Amino acid sequence: MTVTPQKIFEINYREAGSNSYYTAKCGREVYTSKSLSYLKNKVWDLGATFTIKSARSVADQLLSVRR
Repeated sequence: MTVTPQKIFEINYREAGSNSYYTAKCGREVYTSKSLSYLKNKVWDLGATFTIKSARSVADQLLSVRR
């Protein structure tokens, strides 16, 4: 029996004025939605897991590199 590794999607929030949305990305697979709960359910339905990255955590990472 072959065991394949589970996919791990990264969910990000994209701010675009009134058209802000979430993206779930794993390799070349990308899903978008205005609803975070929809994306979480979509990823779970695919049998995968996810991590959520916030804009704040990305900004914190950039600031720590500059220090």
